[in-house]
Amino acid sequence: MAATDIAHMRQINPGPHAGTLKARVIATKGPSTYTSGGDQRQSLIVGLADMTGAAKAVIYDSAQFQRYQAGQSVVIRNFILRADGSVIVTRNSRTFSTSSIVASDGFASAASGLVHPPEAPFMSLEQAAASPAKTLVSVRGHIVQEDLEREVMVGSSPTRVKDITISDNRRRVKLTLWREACDMPHGLGTFIQVTNAVTNVHRGDTSLSLTSRSVIQTAEAPLDERVVTIEGVGGDQETKELLADDGECYLVATEVLSDALPGEDIDTFITQNAPVTLRLFMRGATVERVHAM
Repeated sequence: MAATDIAHMRQINPGPHAGTLKARVIATKGPSTYTSGGDQRQSLIVGLADMTGAAKAVIYDSAQFQRYQAGQSVVIRNFILRADGSVIVTRNSRTFSTSSIVASDGFASAASGLVHPPEAPFMSLEQAAASPAKTLVSVRGHIVQEDLEREVMVGSSPTRVKDITISDNRRRVKLTLWREACDMPHGLGTFIQVTNAVTNVHRGDTSLSLTSRSVIQTAEAPLDERVVTIEGVGGDQETKELLADDGECYLVATEVLSDALPGEDIDTFITQNAPVTLRLFMRGATVERVHAM
Protein backbone atom coordinates (compact mmCIF):
# COMPACT_ATOMS: atom_id res chain seq x y z
CA MET A 1 0.00 0.00 0.00
CA ALA A 2 1.40 3.40 -0.99
CA ALA A 3 2.10 5.87 1.79
CA THR A 4 -0.55 8.54 2.16
CA ASP A 5 0.10 12.27 2.20
CA ILE A 6 -1.23 14.72 4.80
CA ALA A 7 -4.21 15.83 2.71
CA HIS A 8 -5.43 12.25 2.23
CA MET A 9 -4.74 11.45 5.89
CA ARG A 10 -7.23 14.13 6.92
CA GLN A 11 -9.96 12.23 5.08
CA ILE A 12 -9.47 9.19 7.31
CA ASN A 13 -11.79 8.68 10.26
CA PRO A 14 -10.15 9.39 13.63
CA GLY A 15 -8.73 6.38 15.43
CA PRO A 16 -5.99 3.76 14.90
CA HIS A 17 -4.72 3.60 11.33
CA ALA A 18 -2.71 0.64 10.05
CA GLY A 19 -1.49 2.44 6.93
CA THR A 20 1.49 4.73 6.51
CA LEU A 21 2.06 8.48 6.41
CA LYS A 22 5.00 10.04 4.59
CA ALA A 23 6.10 13.59 5.49
CA ARG A 24 9.00 15.90 6.24
CA VAL A 25 9.94 16.86 9.81
CA ILE A 26 9.90 20.65 9.98
CA ALA A 27 10.27 21.39 13.69
CA THR A 28 10.41 19.62 17.05
CA LYS A 29 9.83 20.56 20.67
CA GLY A 30 10.94 18.58 23.69
CA PRO A 31 11.24 15.94 24.88
CA SER A 32 9.02 16.87 27.81
CA THR A 33 8.32 14.73 30.87
CA TYR A 34 4.87 13.72 32.05
CA THR A 35 3.44 11.22 34.54
CA SER A 36 1.23 8.29 33.56
CA GLY A 37 0.14 5.62 36.02
CA GLY A 38 2.69 6.88 38.50
CA ASP A 39 5.55 6.46 36.00
CA GLN A 40 7.68 9.24 34.50
CA ARG A 41 7.54 9.21 30.71
CA GLN A 42 8.57 11.46 27.84
CA SER A 43 6.93 12.83 24.72
CA LEU A 44 8.15 14.76 21.69
CA ILE A 45 6.09 17.23 19.65
CA VAL A 46 6.80 17.32 15.92
CA GLY A 47 5.60 19.50 13.04
CA LEU A 48 5.16 17.59 9.78
CA ALA A 49 4.59 18.96 6.27
CA ASP A 50 4.54 18.02 2.60
CA MET A 51 3.15 19.62 -0.56
CA THR A 52 -0.44 18.97 0.55
CA GLY A 53 -0.64 20.11 4.17
CA ALA A 54 0.79 20.39 7.67
CA ALA A 55 0.12 18.34 10.80
CA LYS A 56 1.26 18.03 14.39
CA ALA A 57 2.52 14.70 15.66
CA VAL A 58 3.12 13.65 19.27
CA ILE A 59 5.65 10.88 19.77
CA TYR A 60 5.15 8.86 22.95
CA ASP A 61 7.82 6.23 22.29
CA SER A 62 11.23 7.62 23.26
CA ALA A 63 12.98 4.88 21.26
CA GLN A 64 11.71 6.60 18.10
CA PHE A 65 12.75 10.15 19.01
CA GLN A 66 16.00 9.84 17.05
CA ARG A 67 14.10 9.49 13.77
CA TYR A 68 12.45 12.87 14.22
CA GLN A 69 15.12 15.42 13.40
CA ALA A 70 14.22 18.72 11.72
CA GLY A 71 14.88 18.43 7.99
CA GLN A 72 14.59 14.63 7.92
CA SER A 73 11.82 12.76 6.10
CA VAL A 74 9.93 9.86 7.66
CA VAL A 75 7.35 7.20 6.99
CA ILE A 76 5.07 6.50 9.96
CA ARG A 77 3.22 3.19 10.17
CA ASN A 78 0.42 2.23 12.59
CA PHE A 79 -0.40 5.65 13.97
CA ILE A 80 -3.45 7.07 15.71
CA LEU A 81 -5.29 9.96 14.09
CA ARG A 82 -7.06 12.36 16.43
CA ALA A 83 -10.20 14.28 15.58
CA ASP A 84 -8.19 17.53 15.47
CA GLY A 85 -5.98 16.08 12.72
CA SER A 86 -2.91 15.43 14.88
CA VAL A 87 -0.94 12.19 14.67
CA ILE A 88 -0.10 10.03 17.70
CA VAL A 89 2.92 7.74 17.55
CA THR A 90 2.99 5.00 20.21
CA ARG A 91 5.11 1.94 20.94
CA ASN A 92 2.95 0.06 18.45
CA SER A 93 3.91 2.54 15.74
CA ARG A 94 6.97 2.27 13.52
CA THR A 95 9.00 5.16 12.14
CA PHE A 96 11.27 4.75 9.10
CA SER A 97 13.72 7.25 7.63
CA THR A 98 13.18 7.80 3.92
CA SER A 99 14.29 9.88 0.94
CA SER A 100 13.78 13.63 1.01
CA ILE A 101 10.21 14.89 0.83
CA VAL A 102 9.55 18.41 -0.42
CA ALA A 103 7.28 20.66 1.66
CA SER A 104 5.90 23.96 0.42
CA ASP A 105 7.04 27.08 2.26
CA GLY A 106 3.49 27.81 3.40
CA PHE A 107 2.88 24.36 4.86
CA ALA A 108 6.37 24.29 6.40
CA SER A 109 5.59 27.57 8.14
CA ALA A 110 2.24 26.19 9.31
CA ALA A 111 3.93 23.06 10.68
CA SER A 112 6.43 25.18 12.60
CA GLY A 113 3.55 27.19 14.05
CA LEU A 114 1.88 24.01 15.27
CA VAL A 115 4.97 23.19 17.33
CA HIS A 116 5.88 26.75 18.34
CA PRO A 117 2.62 28.72 18.33
CA PRO A 118 2.82 32.48 18.98
CA GLU A 119 2.72 33.64 22.57
CA ALA A 120 -0.66 34.66 23.95
CA PRO A 121 -0.99 38.48 23.98
CA PHE A 122 -0.31 40.43 27.15
CA MET A 123 -3.35 42.07 28.70
CA SER A 124 -4.39 43.63 31.98
CA LEU A 125 -5.73 41.40 34.73
CA GLU A 126 -9.11 43.09 34.23
CA GLN A 127 -9.13 42.03 30.58
CA ALA A 128 -7.98 38.52 31.47
CA ALA A 129 -10.72 38.19 34.08
CA ALA A 130 -13.31 39.21 31.45
CA SER A 131 -12.08 36.65 28.90
CA PRO A 132 -14.06 33.47 28.17
CA ALA A 133 -13.04 30.19 29.80
CA LYS A 134 -10.09 28.37 28.21
CA THR A 135 -8.61 31.57 26.73
CA LEU A 136 -4.80 31.71 26.59
CA VAL A 137 -3.54 34.98 28.07
CA SER A 138 -0.27 36.56 29.20
CA VAL A 139 -0.38 38.87 32.22
CA ARG A 140 1.79 40.88 34.59
CA GLY A 141 1.41 41.70 38.27
CA HIS A 142 3.06 41.57 41.66
CA ILE A 143 2.52 38.64 44.00
CA VAL A 144 0.28 39.71 46.87
CA GLN A 145 -0.66 36.31 48.33
CA GLU A 146 0.89 32.85 48.37
CA ASP A 147 -1.09 29.84 49.62
CA LEU A 148 0.32 26.60 50.99
CA GLU A 149 1.20 23.86 48.54
CA ARG A 150 -1.25 20.96 48.39
CA GLU A 151 -1.63 17.66 46.55
CA VAL A 152 -4.45 16.71 44.19
CA MET A 153 -5.08 13.62 42.09
CA VAL A 154 -4.68 14.05 38.33
CA GLY A 155 -5.88 10.78 36.87
CA SER A 156 -4.33 8.24 39.20
CA SER A 157 -1.26 10.33 40.02
CA PRO A 158 -0.80 12.66 43.04
CA THR A 159 0.17 16.10 41.71
CA ARG A 160 1.60 19.14 43.48
CA VAL A 161 -0.38 22.37 43.16
CA LYS A 162 -0.23 25.82 44.75
CA ASP A 163 -2.23 29.03 44.34
CA ILE A 164 -0.81 32.54 44.33
CA THR A 165 -2.64 35.83 43.85
CA ILE A 166 -1.25 38.53 41.59
CA SER A 167 -2.31 42.17 41.35
CA ASP A 168 -1.70 44.99 38.88
CA ASN A 169 -3.08 47.56 41.36
CA ARG A 170 -6.47 47.46 39.67
CA ARG A 171 -7.48 43.81 39.81
CA ARG A 172 -6.43 40.72 41.75
CA VAL A 173 -6.53 37.28 40.13
CA LYS A 174 -5.66 33.83 41.47
CA LEU A 175 -3.01 31.90 39.52
CA THR A 176 -2.64 28.14 39.99
CA LEU A 177 0.87 26.65 39.77
CA TRP A 178 1.41 22.98 38.91
CA ARG A 179 4.18 20.52 39.65
CA GLU A 180 7.71 22.02 39.44
CA ALA A 181 6.28 25.52 39.11
CA CYS A 182 5.41 25.29 42.82
CA ASP A 183 9.15 25.66 43.47
CA MET A 184 9.42 29.05 41.79
CA PRO A 185 11.76 31.34 43.76
CA HIS A 186 9.61 34.47 43.44
CA GLY A 187 8.04 35.59 46.71
CA LEU A 188 5.54 38.15 47.98
CA GLY A 189 5.95 41.58 46.42
CA THR A 190 7.81 40.30 43.34
CA PHE A 191 6.56 41.67 40.05
CA ILE A 192 6.25 38.84 37.53
CA GLN A 193 5.05 38.24 34.01
CA VAL A 194 3.28 35.02 33.09
CA THR A 195 2.94 33.87 29.48
CA ASN A 196 0.36 31.44 28.11
CA ALA A 197 -1.82 30.96 31.18
CA VAL A 198 -5.37 29.70 30.65
CA THR A 199 -8.53 31.21 32.10
CA ASN A 200 -10.88 29.12 34.24
CA VAL A 201 -14.37 30.32 35.12
CA HIS A 202 -16.21 28.84 38.12
CA ARG A 203 -19.50 30.30 39.33
CA GLY A 204 -18.71 33.58 37.63
CA ASP A 205 -15.24 33.89 39.20
CA THR A 206 -12.27 33.85 36.81
CA SER A 207 -8.89 32.45 37.77
CA LEU A 208 -5.75 31.58 35.82
CA SER A 209 -3.83 28.33 35.59
CA LEU A 210 -0.42 27.54 34.16
CA THR A 211 -0.19 25.41 31.02
CA SER A 212 2.64 23.34 29.59
CA ARG A 213 3.64 26.43 27.58
CA SER A 214 3.60 28.85 30.52
CA VAL A 215 6.72 30.72 31.60
CA ILE A 216 7.03 32.80 34.78
CA GLN A 217 9.70 35.51 34.85
CA THR A 218 10.48 38.53 36.96
CA ALA A 219 9.88 41.85 35.21
CA GLU A 220 10.13 45.54 35.90
CA ALA A 221 6.84 46.86 37.18
CA PRO A 222 5.32 49.57 34.96
CA LEU A 223 4.68 53.04 36.31
CA ASP A 224 1.00 53.11 37.21
CA GLU A 225 -0.92 56.36 37.63
CA ARG A 226 -4.02 56.64 39.82
CA VAL A 227 -6.07 59.36 41.47
CA VAL A 228 -7.06 58.70 45.08
CA THR A 229 -8.98 60.54 47.75
CA ILE A 230 -7.21 60.45 51.10
CA GLU A 231 -9.33 60.44 54.29
CA GLY A 232 -6.64 59.91 56.92
CA VAL A 233 -2.92 59.70 57.64
CA GLY A 234 -0.79 57.51 59.89
CA GLY A 235 2.75 56.17 60.00
CA ASP A 236 5.98 57.64 61.35
CA GLN A 237 8.56 60.27 60.46
CA GLU A 238 10.05 58.27 57.56
CA THR A 239 6.94 56.67 56.04
CA LYS A 240 3.34 57.84 55.98
CA GLU A 241 0.37 55.49 55.67
CA LEU A 242 -2.45 57.08 53.72
CA LEU A 243 -6.03 55.81 54.05
CA ALA A 244 -8.12 56.24 50.89
CA ASP A 245 -11.89 56.56 50.81
CA ASP A 246 -12.19 53.10 49.22
CA GLY A 247 -10.42 51.47 52.17
CA GLU A 248 -7.06 51.01 50.45
CA CYS A 249 -3.89 52.00 52.31
CA TYR A 250 -0.78 53.41 50.63
CA LEU A 251 2.69 53.58 52.17
CA VAL A 252 4.51 56.69 50.94
CA ALA A 253 7.95 57.95 51.89
CA THR A 254 7.65 61.20 53.86
CA GLU A 255 10.19 62.82 51.55
CA VAL A 256 8.02 62.02 48.51
CA LEU A 257 4.92 63.52 50.17
CA SER A 258 6.80 66.61 51.33
CA ASP A 259 7.65 67.46 47.72
CA ALA A 260 3.94 67.45 46.82
CA LEU A 261 2.10 68.95 49.80
CA PRO A 262 2.37 72.50 51.13
CA GLY A 263 3.53 73.21 54.65
CA GLU A 264 6.08 71.47 56.80
CA ASP A 265 3.85 69.02 58.66
CA ILE A 266 2.14 66.40 56.50
CA ASP A 267 -0.08 65.04 59.29
CA THR A 268 -1.41 68.49 60.09
CA PHE A 269 -2.08 69.35 56.45
CA ILE A 270 -4.05 66.16 55.77
CA THR A 271 -6.05 66.17 59.01
CA GLN A 272 -7.04 69.82 58.48
CA ASN A 273 -7.88 69.45 54.78
CA ALA A 274 -9.17 65.87 54.41
CA PRO A 275 -10.46 64.60 52.10
CA VAL A 276 -7.37 65.37 49.99
CA THR A 277 -7.15 64.29 46.35
CA LEU A 278 -3.73 63.07 45.20
CA ARG A 279 -2.34 61.65 42.00
CA LEU A 280 -0.04 58.73 42.81
CA PHE A 281 2.60 57.33 40.46
CA MET A 282 3.29 53.76 41.53
CA ARG A 283 5.66 51.02 40.43
CA GLY A 284 4.25 47.84 41.88
CA ALA A 285 3.34 48.67 45.47
CA THR A 286 5.90 51.52 45.71
CA VAL A 287 4.70 55.12 45.36
CA GLU A 288 7.47 56.93 43.49
CA ARG A 289 5.86 60.34 42.97
CA VAL A 290 2.86 62.27 44.29
CA HIS A 291 1.07 65.26 42.75
CA ALA A 292 -1.47 67.30 44.72
CA MET A 293 -4.70 68.11 42.88
